[in-house]
Amino acid sequence: MILSGAPNYDTPNGPTVYRFEEDFRHGFWHSSTAGVAKWRSYEQNGADTQTVQDDYLRLQTAGTAQIFHACAVRGFKLQNMAAGAKVRLGAMFRVLDADDVDVHIGLGAFDSDGYTATAPTDYSGFKITDGAATVQTLNRKDSSDTAITLATASDDTWMRVWMEYVAEATMSSGTLKYWLNGSVVGTTRITTFPDDLFLFPVIDAELQVASDYLDIKWMFAECNLAYTAGTP
Repeated sequence: MILSGAPNYDTPNGPTVYRFEEDFRHGFWHSSTAGVAKWRSYEQNGADTQTVQDDYLRLQTAGTAQIFHACAVRGFKLQNMAAGAKVRLGAMFRVLDADDVDVHIGLGAFDSDGYTATAPTDYSGFKITDGAATVQTLNRKDSSDTAITLATASDDTWMRVWMEYVAEATMSSGTLKYWLNGSVVGTTRITTFPDDLFLFPVIDAELQVASDYLDIKWMFAECNLAYTAGTP
């Protein structure tokens, strides 16, 4: 279901591909009763809610400047990426108020005090910044950023975002290609891909106004390198 809307990538991702997919139809903990939980942690403030709708998950705040945080159990071990290795990400989501929210949906690493929506030290994925109302790709290595704007984010409007990174011999350098709603937006060479860490599928949202929400329909990530249990 998720891959049916994927871009027509130029080349397949090789014979060994590790993939993470989540459609959120049962919330963050849907597989934990079988002992195979996908998410290592899920946090929200007390009165905030996560509600499964028809085919998406709604994270809604009851107060102001409230944070939702989720991190997957397994991550991609990106040390020693070979030239030509590919990392692919995609998500479909919307926010009620696009200029009043901080959102990260992608692959993230963690400080000792935990991941926050406003300052991941190492990250590859998508971002909406409070006050800016733009959706961007963000690649951050050791707090050095490459942020590329895909479009202005509209209130309460679904967005399908995809990106593909192809590594060079120097693993933090490579080519980033990015899509919005099925169309190629551009291709850029970057030098800030976070290649020396475990990166975990993460979702973080800081909603600034009571009753604001983030809706997420699906999230996807794949890589040539190992998808395995690890410690942030």
